[in-house]
Amino acid sequence: MSDFTIARARLHLHFQHFVTQAFLEVEPLDLALQVLLAGLTHPRGLDFKRAFLFLSDESNRELRVHSTFGPWSSSGMDSLAAGWDKAELEVGKLVQILSQHRPVFPIQGLTGLVVPLAVAVPDVPLTEEALPLQSIIAQCVARKVTWSSNQQRVLYQPPPGIRDEVLHLGPLAVVPLLLQQAVVGVLVVDQVGGGRALDADDLKSLSTLGNLASLAIHQSRLTRRLREMATLDGLTGVFNRRQFLIRLDKEIFLAKQDQRPLSVLVFTIQHFRKLNHTYGYECGDVILQDVTAFLKPRIRTEDVLSRFHEDTFAVALTGGAKEQDAQKVGEKLSQDLQSIKLGGLAQGVVHIACQSIWLPPESLDVDELERLTDQAMEQLLKPNRTN
Repeated sequence: MSDFTIARARLHLHFQHFVTQAFLEVEPLDLALQVLLAGLTHPRGLDFKRAFLFLSDESNRELRVHSTFGPWSSSGMDSLAAGWDKAELEVGKLVQILSQHRPVFPIQGLTGLVVPLAVAVPDVPLTEEALPLQSIIAQCVARKVTWSSNQQRVLYQPPPGIRDEVLHLGPLAVVPLLLQQAVVGVLVVDQVGGGRALDADDLKSLSTLGNLASLAIHQSRLTRRLREMATLDGLTGVFNRRQFLIRLDKEIFLAKQDQRPLSVLVFTIQHFRKLNHTYGYECGDVILQDVTAFLKPRIRTEDVLSRFHEDTFAVALTGGAKEQDAQKVGEKLSQDLQSIKLGGLAQGVVHIACQSIWLPPESLDVDELERLTDQAMEQLLKPNRTN
């Protein structure tokens, strides 16, 4: 084995360690992925000229550009390389550089590139003509194998109005990011401007890096889902009771600082269990979703909406409204809810009752507001038990 081969093997092994360290130490994931792309183009990394990362949406329907590193064309290489070749390949230093001044690739030029994931595509043969980047990515995704070429010319023509200049690529490699045979993303690297040709060591390292990136992306999405499960109601997507009280405690702290009152509106769906039994639980689910969809756009973004109980929503009004004004808001919202179809049922079949709670700043306390919200809910649900 030659000294050159040994040196190359050490370089690739060192870079894999660098990427592993980045995914373990750098948060959020978006920044760790930028460090990965920066390392791929670093002279002491894998020394590609550009790197592009496309990620799937969480429903795995399509790929869109997530982050990029490098110039749009070879004419921008000098400005990119200025000072970059002197930077050490260390995670902490790259994070600092990226935070202060990132030689960014104009990502807007790729916003029109969308690749469906569930569409069968034919193989793309090598040709003397330039091939569209979309076709290469689609083939890579469909076959779930790396595509690379040192000769084939590849281009991307942005849609009108996004960018006029065509993106030319090559030599390049397109690597699918796979997790249990599901495509979570695609990594594209190239050597624009006549860089060195790609070899087997490059492709092997890119495959390993793709596996590391796939695991990091999956872990990040799983963590976010678990966090959402702990904070959001699974059916309506608004805060659950626990998270509502956590947010309410924070809003109380701010309200006391500003010496402003705070209100909570309590909405209950009357005879909700009877509606479930009469029209089915699917109808009940849709009623809850319809109420959520109605309330969301009618409160301020600073206000806090929650599904407080099985048939009850609570809304914290954080703007310091007067008691009478908060009461009027609640009455207006409940009246408007009565005037629309909920759960696909005729207007007026579903009845919504509302009660408002108001406390001045000197009386604000999260435990007291929780008690008053429970009390209001019990009062609104009394007719359900007597009829």
